[in-house]
Amino acid sequence: MLRTFLTTSRNPSLNLISFTKKLINLFPQSKKINRGRKFLTSLISYCVENEVKNLLVIYELKGNPNCLIISHLPSGPSVYFKISNYNILIFKNDINIFFSDLPILLISNLNTPIGSRISKIITNLYPKSSNNSKRIISYVGLSNNIVCNQYLFQKKNYNNENMKLKNIGPRFFLRPFKIILGNISEINSNVEWIITTLIQSKRRMII
Repeated sequence: MLRTFLTTSRNPSLNLISFTKKLINLFPQSKKINRGRKFLTSLISYCVENEVKNLLVIYELKGNPNCLIISHLPSGPSVYFKISNYNILIFKNDINIFFSDLPILLISNLNTPIGSRISKIITNLYPKSSNNSKRIISYVGLSNNIVCNQYLFQKKNYNNENMKLKNIGPRFFLRPFKIILGNISEINSNVEWIITTLIQSKRRMII
């Protein structure tokens, strides 16, 4: 059963489409759907009809991905992130990866109440996996950003049991700036948390 749908803003650039396709590898049981001219309300209805539990929407600015929204369905919550420092060129085609295998999820250094809240929202995107998976998806808090990355376990050689982690990407930073209680189509949804200029100016620890 599909767990997550990913889509873009309307009239996406080729760069945004490419980035979105790479994100599919990060989220098990996910599928990219074409936005077309659909409004958010239509997207939510389509997801609910197909019993999809999460909708991810990626927006862009001047051809570059700049915003990711994770919306839990049908009733929220939804968290908004600014995207930065993304690299979709890390993945090498010669690496044999079984993306159908469920990855090990690693979430670290999200210790504040907001960080804990975001951690639960992210965890909901991933089904439980066995410890035998060859992939690790990590979300690590760093200076009020969350560094998202993907790694592959590799043996150094066939006669050596020691393992090493290979960064296969995509890699990017997520900076949270808003959490609402409803899904993203609910205009009047209550705001649970929003970053303010005061918080930014004081450089307080958010997550």
